[in-house]
Amino acid sequence: MPFGRNQSYQKFINRYQKIIKVAVDGFRIKGKEVFECIRADEVSRTGSVTYDLLIRLWKADVVVADLTDLNPNVFYELGVRHALRSGTLLLADEECQLPFDVHNLRVIRYKDCLGGEKTAVQAIRKALITLLKDPVRKDSPVLHALSGEPGCGEFSGASLPTWLDGKDWRLKDGRIVSPVDGIWLEILDRRERQVPARHYSFFRFQYDKASHVDPFIMTGHSFRSDGQWHSSWSTKYLRIKTPRNKIGVTVEYVFRADIGGGEQRSGYGISRFLPDGTTRLVTGSGSYLAGEENPPYRCDYQLQRIDAAFQKMLGVSLGSFDKEHLRALVPLLRSRYEPDEVQCEEKPTSDRFLLAAIKEAQKSLLDGGIPIGSVLVINNKVVARGHNRRVQDKSPVLHAEMDCLNNAGRLGPQDYRRSVLYSTLSPCDMCTGAVLLYKIPRVIIGENRNFRGPEQHLRSSGVELQVLNDSACIELMRTFIQTHPRLWNEDIGETDPAT
Repeated sequence: MPFGRNQSYQKFINRYQKIIKVAVDGFRIKGKEVFECIRADEVSRTGSVTYDLLIRLWKADVVVADLTDLNPNVFYELGVRHALRSGTLLLADEECQLPFDVHNLRVIRYKDCLGGEKTAVQAIRKALITLLKDPVRKDSPVLHALSGEPGCGEFSGASLPTWLDGKDWRLKDGRIVSPVDGIWLEILDRRERQVPARHYSFFRFQYDKASHVDPFIMTGHSFRSDGQWHSSWSTKYLRIKTPRNKIGVTVEYVFRADIGGGEQRSGYGISRFLPDGTTRLVTGSGSYLAGEENPPYRCDYQLQRIDAAFQKMLGVSLGSFDKEHLRALVPLLRSRYEPDEVQCEEKPTSDRFLLAAIKEAQKSLLDGGIPIGSVLVINNKVVARGHNRRVQDKSPVLHAEMDCLNNAGRLGPQDYRRSVLYSTLSPCDMCTGAVLLYKIPRVIIGENRNFRGPEQHLRSSGVELQVLNDSACIELMRTFIQTHPRLWNEDIGETDPAT
């Protein structure tokens, strides 16, 4: 970036504040910030400015270089970044005549006019999405040219002491052992061909001394809830660091999964490993973006170390990382994490409140809507009823639970905390948010066979869930989805596979 207080510098600051900072700070995935925007001259510390600059050019996930002013500092920094790693976005005014050596690189061009800033912000955010979808792509011409040379590759966190204190790592049997060594369990809910699916993944985190470029690897196997193998996967790139609050370890990774039949998937993810009452890491959470899908498919998951205590709880001894040995654990995990599905078969309900919700669902179907109903119960009395009204009212938000809460009117916090929400179908992300916002302590679900919302998130937030798997609810939704697949996909925010 330019330095100083001349006119060129002031113009850069103006572009930075109105374009770059707005684009980066406002870039979110599921409401969460992904990047933190840092300008080189905002770093206040003693010592060498050049040293700090080089370290930041190396460690930054993304560098945005504004070439508009043809400033020599910017081109020096761009050359250093290209020599170190990929992940660089180039920005320039449409009128800027770039030097020959960089004129063939992809540059985000913008007009210095009314509306030009907004267009530039959108272009930068689109480029950030592209980086997340394919983070191992070499946009650096230096690394691209050297990719075929032995020993050449990007810096990828191999110098671990720059990320973690040395006390967190130790030598054992000739190799480095990390705080997250051992076998871990990953519990995730995802969708396959529009059908909800619970997956259990087992992985281990190792230091590969033989690798000169990416020494930190994770390898794993994933299984569906029914015990069928889903995929085997490994990380291709990994960075490890201590979070700002100094609690736990954050791992950023790129994965490639073999899902059989010669088909592969790849993407980018972040895992956060957290300690128990001591400094030992035993639990965690994370999320990943699958790169092949557009927009990128996101999946959240929970983490649990399979240590001696966890094995004792399951009543097993994990002797190896063999795929078949791991598969045998799935029924035990299902009985722990999916008790409703294991213990409850399809049968008609006798719960009068769920029957009231079913009547609401049938009413919606007769009105040409989606057959999902809901009732709110306080002190064993129905205080509000509702059903899905997106079609009838042309509303983007009136799912059954939202319609029910809206019909309840203005209630006080003490009322919500004594209430029970009934729904014929597992609540979606939006309705789950309403439950958490008003701290409704209990939710009774008619069925989750045709669709499963973020139930694990509700449970982890302290909400009591009961899934009845009522045969009437299951058949009602099954028939509707088969008859009106496009309308159903619209209701849950999914792209219609037929289009």
